[in-house]
Amino acid sequence: MKMMTRLLLLPALLGACTGSPPPPGPGAANAQTDPAYVTAVDRWHQERVKSLQKPTGWLSLVGLDWLDEDRNYTIGGEPGDDVTLPRAPADVGVLRKLGDVVQIEPASGATIKVDGTTIAGSTDLRTDAHDKGASEVTVGEVTFTIIDRAGRLGVRVRDPNAATRTAFTGVPRFKVDEAWKVTAQLERHSTPTHLAIPTVLGTTLDEPTPGVLQFEVAGQSVELHPVGDEEGLFLVFGDASNGLPPEEGGTYGGGRFLSVDWDGKADTVVLDFNKAINPPCAFTEFATCPLPPAKNKVAIAIAAGEKAMPGAPGH
Repeated sequence: MKMMTRLLLLPALLGACTGSPPPPGPGAANAQTDPAYVTAVDRWHQERVKSLQKPTGWLSLVGLDWLDEDRNYTIGGEPGDDVTLPRAPADVGVLRKLGDVVQIEPASGATIKVDGTTIAGSTDLRTDAHDKGASEVTVGEVTFTIIDRAGRLGVRVRDPNAATRTAFTGVPRFKVDEAWKVTAQLERHSTPTHLAIPTVLGTTLDEPTPGVLQFEVAGQSVELHPVGDEEGLFLVFGDASNGLPPEEGGTYGGGRFLSVDWDGKADTVVLDFNKAINPPCAFTEFATCPLPPAKNKVAIAIAAGEKAMPGAPGH
């Protein structure tokens, strides 16, 4: 979904919250959780981890350099280069920014591939805002793409040998508890409505929201504001567990994400918080993420899904 893709590409980093350890979840020591359901969630989480571990996944990020001026930017393996690539020759080439267009030109003798094809001269690069996605530039084992954040362009560098990837041992999470799989009522907006999503760059993205999700959990009524359409809903939310250490039942200080199945017609949707995940910012300082809107910061602790990563950036 294009809307969800844009959200996952937004820059954001929410400061850690403080407070007391969250209380046990609504189904603490819940013997009613179906073992088959636990197995299904565990398998889903295994696929989630595999995605993180891909050579070009979030764990492979090693750099983010902004192209704030219209000029040539040097690319190479030297610390003084504008864009530094691990294990690359000293002079790989240049990136040329001309307004909202970025071109790459290889240095003499340098091998650069764009979308798998070796280039011989100046080549235009797509950004991640393009309908076809960003052009993938490869130099040796290292890749980079051009990202677009509200018109600001940057270079995101990935290395399969990044320490964040090679030293990764998994994501801590709460015990699967079916009590955190809740049915919410969707109170639809009577007119087209957008949800304002602030970003760390000081900009705001307005995304369509079909209504307000209302449900009860842990004995309290809760409201969350999703974005999305008939392809599905997406939640960026914060709760009382944000910012606490994992051993105290804490979750990432910048909130979490939850994807929700929805066909655009149903007035009820299932929210499975056992599948709440950390944003990319929880794994690397070079990621950009959406910030939970104020109306999506709930007072209860949602003790389900992924916990904070030990030593997470911004945590």
